[in-house]
Amino acid sequence: MYLKPTEPHTIGGVLDDAIKLYRSSFANVWVLALCAEIPISVPRLYFEFAFKGINPNDYQALFAAIQQSGVGLYYFPIMLVFQVFYLAITASIDSVGRGAPLGFGESLGIGLRLLLRSIGMGFCFVVIIVIGTILLVVPGIYLFGALFLAVVAIVVDDAGVFASLGISWRLTQGHWWRTVTIYSVIAILGAIVAAVLGAVVGGTFAGIFGVRSLPSIVANQVLYFAVGVLIMSLTPSALLSIYYDLKLRREGTDLAQRVQALPIR
Repeated sequence: MYLKPTEPHTIGGVLDDAIKLYRSSFANVWVLALCAEIPISVPRLYFEFAFKGINPNDYQALFAAIQQSGVGLYYFPIMLVFQVFYLAITASIDSVGRGAPLGFGESLGIGLRLLLRSIGMGFCFVVIIVIGTILLVVPGIYLFGALFLAVVAIVVDDAGVFASLGISWRLTQGHWWRTVTIYSVIAILGAIVAAVLGAVVGGTFAGIFGVRSLPSIVANQVLYFAVGVLIMSLTPSALLSIYYDLKLRREGTDLAQRVQALPIR
């Protein structure tokens, strides 16, 4: 059972919080995760069949298949739909963390309300990262780790485009390495789960029916979809846990500074 922390935790403690929050909120978000997975599964399924018979190393033929399909035109609306559900998932997980779970409609309403704001933040985020990368690779990497909590600030604190970036920047100052470490561990954990399930299920069907056979293609797509739904809420749970921890640390630092600033009598 998840209980929102009231004091900062160690890296291991935050990771434990993230897993607990993920498990406690899964029943509340799995339908949203399923809806989020549907739009990104459609082009994946299409390409699986479109690329059938094409040598994976023949990049010219692969690119020609993509151009001929015109599916690239649909990526923008697909990502908009996905972003709405991602925001809704984050809001739903946060509501579980606060002990006041939101329903499907309430979460989706928040996702729709925050969509334009998140797009504006995402545009600014990309511009900043690109500029940092062009100047030097290291600043780009640092800026990514310093600003990637902005989307959480939009959902949790209803922050604006620039305010969300500022909140993420302030919270991660002095805690960049722990923030990136926690996020990386969760990302690796999700990748391992997906890889293991893919190797077991995909390998079984490929061994029986052949790698490019119809049963193998269908099995792989069903697996991708199921794994996507399973781990969709893992990253938001980790980001929220990091955000909660950093806010507690920042509040503690601010309180200590105010105490030190009091006149001595």
